[in-house]
Amino acid sequence: MRISKLVHVLVLLWLGAALASMAQDDRPPPPRDGPTPAYDGPSAPQPQPTEINVELPLPSGASAAAEEAADTSVTSAPPELRDPFWPVGYKPPPPKSKVVKKTDEPTKPVVVEIPPKWDEALKQVNVKGIMKKGAGGYMAVINNQICSEKDAISTVYDGRKYTWRIDSISAKGASFSKLEVNKQ
Repeated sequence: MRISKLVHVLVLLWLGAALASMAQDDRPPPPRDGPTPAYDGPSAPQPQPTEINVELPLPSGASAAAEEAADTSVTSAPPELRDPFWPVGYKPPPPKSKVVKKTDEPTKPVVVEIPPKWDEALKQVNVKGIMKKGAGGYMAVINNQICSEKDAISTVYDGRKYTWRIDSISAKGASFSKLEVNKQ
């Protein structure tokens, strides 16, 4: 008997909501183009929303545990979502935490020494001409400087100053030996 009364109440509530939603006022529909014109004619009263609380009694055979379960199901957190491609029951491992080691000493920057590039720097040395001296020796024009044997010649390459000593000058060319390299 209680269930039939409950069904009747729910049907009546549903019909009332359906009728309220179908209620229309006497205003004509607004035109499709342009703004809506003002209309001062009679209008139907707008239905006010009402809140309806319906408490359903539990059947007589229900226990207090069922009542608690019903109450907790309403207030419990949503179930944890899982990847649908994981196997049933699989739980991913917890994320790895990054452990930062604290040291008392500040880290010292690592200085990487770049080896000198003597061969590439020697390409910067330009021997433009060789001439014979009167006493049997030779002189050379190297990087727009007149040089003789045992003179030093230098050039800058890749932020370093390379210096060579002129060992010998002959009609065929000049030979050099490495002296030093310094940062510029």
